[in-house]
Amino acid sequence: MINRAKITRREKEARALKRSNKAAAVARLMLKDIKSWEEFLEPSMIHYANLPRCQLKSGTYDIKKRLRNEIKSFCDKNFQGVTDSKLSKLYEDIKAHRGLEIPFKDFENKYGKVNPAVIKGNPVHLSTVV
Repeated sequence: MINRAKITRREKEARALKRSNKAAAVARLMLKDIKSWEEFLEPSMIHYANLPRCQLKSGTYDIKKRLRNEIKSFCDKNFQGVTDSKLSKLYEDIKAHRGLEIPFKDFENKYGKVNPAVIKGNPVHLSTVV
């Protein structure tokens, strides 16, 4: 018999808030809206499960009403099939290496296909994502 710990609603909300904030940080980084490494790391510095209930609920509400749509819009404009989960994974990889430098094809294989309009005629076989 497998004993699986039941995940509480609070934990689910905390995980969703953390994932969305990490995805938003990656989007802001790609749009050059992040001004410092500390600002980029902010989503991973917060202990979401320890937030007061009102802040957690407010963050969850913000995800549903605003942030989810902004992330989806960013992904739809720049990628094909990329979700907040993949952006969150990209966040972790950038954080682990204090940056990212990867051949374009490897980036697409790992995170998702980039829309052709974003590439703007650059030769992908020579390109590196930094």
